[in-house]
Amino acid sequence: MNVFNLFGEPTDLNDYQAEVENIRAHTVGPGTRYQYIQKICNFLIWLLQHQHETVSESLREVFLEEFNRPEDIPQNATVGQREEARKKLRDEMVVFLREWINVSTNPAPVIFEQLSINLFHAYFVSLKVENPETGEMEYNTSPSSHRSALRYMFTMHGKTMPPLFVEQISNGFSGIKRLTAQQVADENGSIDIETHSARKGASTFCSSGSTSCPSGVAVHLRAGWAMGGVQDRYLQYLSGDVSM
Repeated sequence: MNVFNLFGEPTDLNDYQAEVENIRAHTVGPGTRYQYIQKICNFLIWLLQHQHETVSESLREVFLEEFNRPEDIPQNATVGQREEARKKLRDEMVVFLREWINVSTNPAPVIFEQLSINLFHAYFVSLKVENPETGEMEYNTSPSSHRSALRYMFTMHGKTMPPLFVEQISNGFSGIKRLTAQQVADENGSIDIETHSARKGASTFCSSGSTSCPSGVAVHLRAGWAMGGVQDRYLQYLSGDVSM
């Protein structure tokens, strides 16, 4: 008898696959997963436009088959009508890609070995939008959330992000954050970067009362911060919205 069979016949590893996939799907909360998938879908749309060879062949084929519809954006329409048509088409693409990603039997949407840090940084730079007040192009989204979404895409498909890739992302986003800080620094030199500073500043302010400030749980819930396993489970029903 083979010594490795002393405890019975080995189980087919495929029998565990469904549970393994279920575990991977629940490493983050439903709301966070939704946001991650949304960002992954937008990244895939950008890749299909700019670097389509990094997208898996199977996804490219079904995507082109589904959206090879140039008539969806009529050229004789007004600028506003074309923009509205593009937005509608993009929304359809996001729904299609989300459904693709959520089918566990589908292959990974990208060829991970062909993803480069320069490609991801270029995508993030493409997200800059014009500030209607100043006319300048600015970042209006958090680098960290896109980094987390990218890491989640690796995790979903059993991949580990290479250490050098992680380091390069962090270095690049540090530069992006500093540039953003310079753009939004006010006359006194103080810096306020979107919700990152707004939430922390507001939380500090509403927690600074000496007699009847909101509880720490209410502050955490209103700011969208995790408190840890047991507290997240049993203290989730205190309404932060009522207090703040």
